[in-house]
Amino acid sequence: MENQETEFKENKKSNKALIVIIIGLLVVVAGLGGYYYYETSKTAPEKEMKKKEEKKEVFEEELKSKAYEQMRELKQVNELDKDTNTGIKLIATENSKLVDNAIWAPTLQLVWQDYINTDIKQDIEFIDDKDNVTVKELNTKSFKLSDISDSYVYVKNGKATKALKEEIKKAIKDKFNTESEILDLFDFKDDSVFKFFYSMLYKEFTFKNPFDVLDSTHFGIDNNSDSKLAENCAPIFYTKGTYAIKLLTNEGDEVILYKGERKNTFLETYNYIMGKQEKDLKFNHGDSLKVANLDFKAQNHYEDLTKKLFYDTEGNLNYIAQIEQVTSLKLDNKGGKVKSEAGMMVYKNAIVLDSRDYLFNDDFMLFIKEAGKDKPYFAANINDVNQFTKKN
Repeated sequence: MENQETEFKENKKSNKALIVIIIGLLVVVAGLGGYYYYETSKTAPEKEMKKKEEKKEVFEEELKSKAYEQMRELKQVNELDKDTNTGIKLIATENSKLVDNAIWAPTLQLVWQDYINTDIKQDIEFIDDKDNVTVKELNTKSFKLSDISDSYVYVKNGKATKALKEEIKKAIKDKFNTESEILDLFDFKDDSVFKFFYSMLYKEFTFKNPFDVLDSTHFGIDNNSDSKLAENCAPIFYTKGTYAIKLLTNEGDEVILYKGERKNTFLETYNYIMGKQEKDLKFNHGDSLKVANLDFKAQNHYEDLTKKLFYDTEGNLNYIAQIEQVTSLKLDNKGGKVKSEAGMMVYKNAIVLDSRDYLFNDDFMLFIKEAGKDKPYFAANINDVNQFTKKN
């Protein structure tokens, strides 16, 4: 009896130990299961982000080994032209924030849109600079090629070869009888890995009648001027201290001059001016006009847009290596000339997308059908391929 009681107690202890071991194993299995679930349930965006980071690293290394070899350092502004006005700010769009002594022409926008339409196929968004203000402004496409006559502009893109450079030079000479001031800032090579996008806006205009030269720096109308000069002028509105007027040209262009409060952007200010148009307002005998002669040139490298990576719709990484825009205006008593050009050197890494493995070595289905028929004439559901292979 005593032996049975002792044996019962020993068995009870053994059972308790076994239960503890089982519980411990269950905890370990649960932990491993939880880890496996965590690893296998990572969201698609996380996996996609990891892939993109890997692609980015590969692309950056490729740039260092290939593209950088062909990139030439940007030249200083004073090397472009001694009479470039460094005190003038050339801004990207008519919707960019207005600053003192600023100018705008749409050539960068035309280049940007050509690049998106041709290569990127979507709005550009820098991977490491998603809130870039200039990019957002350019992506709005606020000024399109259709907003200006074809006779005013030239747009071209292609592989950045010497042949393309010569083609552009000839085209703008034939169309505008002028020469480029930025092409020599880019490195064109027959074996170039870059693509080049270019646009030029060029327009000369003459006033209906040459204005009087008032002094060495101004033209306009005074009490001694011929009355026919009033034909050049179409006042928009006039109040004491703020006013606007159009100067009319033989070519149909209108030079709009405005004195008054600036709004936030060029476009906002322009819309404000045109919204104040007064009917039947004429330039009367005794009215005067005094306009400063203008002759300036401004350049912008847009460094906030270069050397940053972004994706196109096919998942390729892209990179803007260099941008140059130069814009100039000459205005005197006879008329004026507007010239603006923009160039953009870009690089695309044709990254091979993740490879796909079509594996039908086990656990698959097979159908055979006659071409042009809707139903198969044979089917197999192969769960264990060993059952479907010939035994030796």
